[in-house]
Amino acid sequence: MAGLLRILLATDFGKAADLARADAAMLARAYSVPVDLVHVQVSHPRTATSAAALEARIGQHMRQWRAALTAAGARPGHERVTRGSAAEAVLHTAEALDSSLIVIGAGDQAHGDPGTGPTAETIARFARQPVWISRARREPGLARVMVAVDRSDASREALVFASDLCERMAATPTVAHVFEHLDFAPGVDTSTGELGAHQARAVSEVGEFVERTLGPGLAPVTRTAWGQPAELLRRLALEEKTDLLVIGRTGLAGLRRVFLGGTAERLLRSAPCSLLLTSPAGPS
Repeated sequence: MAGLLRILLATDFGKAADLARADAAMLARAYSVPVDLVHVQVSHPRTATSAAALEARIGQHMRQWRAALTAAGARPGHERVTRGSAAEAVLHTAEALDSSLIVIGAGDQAHGDPGTGPTAETIARFARQPVWISRARREPGLARVMVAVDRSDASREALVFASDLCERMAATPTVAHVFEHLDFAPGVDTSTGELGAHQARAVSEVGEFVERTLGPGLAPVTRTAWGQPAELLRRLALEEKTDLLVIGRTGLAGLRRVFLGGTAERLLRSAPCSLLLTSPAGPS
């Protein structure tokens, strides 16, 4: 993995964006890369006076954000202010700046809802780049990282990205694998012996997958469970007090859309922590 080259931080200057700024600064320090800023103006001032006032206000916010990034030890890069659809403008900017990672807040949700706002959801579905969706953490920094593995190419990229990130951040990595098999499910006319044999075989295969991907010297903690993947991953993330959940996406399809798998789609709305959706192309 070549590593991150440029980070694009999308901001609407709200509380959720503040969380994304802290994460972008953390990543910029770890990878020694610049943070580009993009703000999308979605309102349309009716008069020249109100347009000038809005432009001045946005300019002040952008200066404050650059200063905050610098104070956090990050290097500000390009700065873009544009108009239109927020998600579309962020995606276009990411392509224009050749961004390696998009960082965005989950959105300001009411009543503590862990869901993801429509802008972040759209970016996660259509971005060519990996997308980091920031949510509040108990402590600053990144202490616990969980990566979902199903032995696919997408999960291989997620595992490589997560491993490199943990090494740079001195974070504890956990590999999570959920058993989901049509022929082997607890309580469905399947003996304990059959379940045990299937689970043992799956654990062995996951271990081999991790070793082939990371090398024999790295052996992260592995958590396994039976059930519906998205719900089990959410539960495991809560149990482990996970700061970041990393999951792979499927490849590019028609109209350059990155189609999310069913598990990634559900976690986009229900993950209890920050979420990193990687892509087959890797972080760079």
